[in-house]
Amino acid sequence: MIEKNTHRMAQIIQDLLQLSQLEANKKIQDRFMPVPIQPVINSSIQLCQEKATQKGISIQYQDESGNAQILGSNDLLNQVMTNLVDNAIKYSDENGNIQIRSRILAGVLRVSVQDDGPGIDPKHADRVFQRFYRTDKARSRDKGGTGLGLAIVKHIIQGHNGQIHLEHPDSGGASFVITLPLL
Repeated sequence: MIEKNTHRMAQIIQDLLQLSQLEANKKIQDRFMPVPIQPVINSSIQLCQEKATQKGISIQYQDESGNAQILGSNDLLNQVMTNLVDNAIKYSDENGNIQIRSRILAGVLRVSVQDDGPGIDPKHADRVFQRFYRTDKARSRDKGGTGLGLAIVKHIIQGHNGQIHLEHPDSGGASFVITLPLL
């Protein structure tokens, strides 16, 4: 139990440090370069595939964006996508499905990560991106989250001049949608 809590505290400290660095460094764009989105998404899926396989979860990626590129940080965008895919796996039931879709819509890149888990009550939609906010504290703690992942994701996306929001699909589950300006 001590080892588990020590690891959890170390993760919280690491996440807090990254979040404060993102907030303090308003000029993360100084390191930006052209980034094709398809390899970023594929890499994130690959990183999370073993965890998905252990739960019997299928991950499908539908790329309708072609060779779309954005100006950004490959590492930070990879972190965003890995966080969203990992969360979808954590909160999906056994043998579930995760749909990832990238497309160009109204001149921007739109990427969605949708799971078929229990979903998130719409009353929490604006608050899920706040530090330490959890819709179900007991369940989130059991899944190993720090409550900082989506706050970090939001800051990274905003640093890329993008937006992220939560949608509630009619089919159930949760869908996190990112919009980013094209290169």
